[in-house]
Amino acid sequence: MNDNNMNSSPVSESGVNLWIYLLGMLSSILALALIYIILNSPLVIHKEVPVEVIREVVIEVPVEAIKEVGAEVEVERSFTVDEQLRLYYGKMYLDSLSVSGDEVLGDIESYQVRVFLTDTIKTYESAVSSKFELALRRNNVPLSKDSSYALDLSIAALKEDAGRFTYVVTANVKDSVYSIRGPKMIEIWVPIWSFYYYGYAGEDVVEEMLLESTEKAAEAVALAYLRVK
Repeated sequence: MNDNNMNSSPVSESGVNLWIYLLGMLSSILALALIYIILNSPLVIHKEVPVEVIREVVIEVPVEAIKEVGAEVEVERSFTVDEQLRLYYGKMYLDSLSVSGDEVLGDIESYQVRVFLTDTIKTYESAVSSKFELALRRNNVPLSKDSSYALDLSIAALKEDAGRFTYVVTANVKDSVYSIRGPKMIEIWVPIWSFYYYGYAGEDVVEEMLLESTEKAAEAVALAYLRVK
């Protein structure tokens, strides 16, 4: 009995050792399998967005800036009277036509006659004025006191020591234009067509020569006016 008991003890210890070995191997296999699964699985990172940050972004929308931009677009700048006049006449200047010579008389409907004589021959002013208007009407040149175009006849005469007169006759067609001077507008008569004539006359025939020169000036105006009609 004793011999049998002593022979069975070593077999029992080897069996235990075998189970321990098998369990160790199984644990190693499971550990390796778990490591393999972890390494080959996609990495997913979950990050929470702070609610406070989102709220701050919504609250900080620049509403005032949007309103200011809208106001700048909607508000139109009004022009002063001076600026409006400059724009108006500037446009007229850009749209204007360049004409010269007798063509400047093309659209004139009537003339306002004015006569000017120097003091040396002032006594003949009435006779010269009547002669000038009569010659113009005879040549079908329309006259009107309300016209914005002036037809000026100017005669300047110089009396010499010997009693002889030297005189210059000028006929000017003048346009009434306006000039902007700061906040004011002024009217200016600007010559747009001219005729010149000069001559000499003795003291005893000076009136006759002045009337003759006046008629020549009227005929020159009439010829230019009818040429463009």
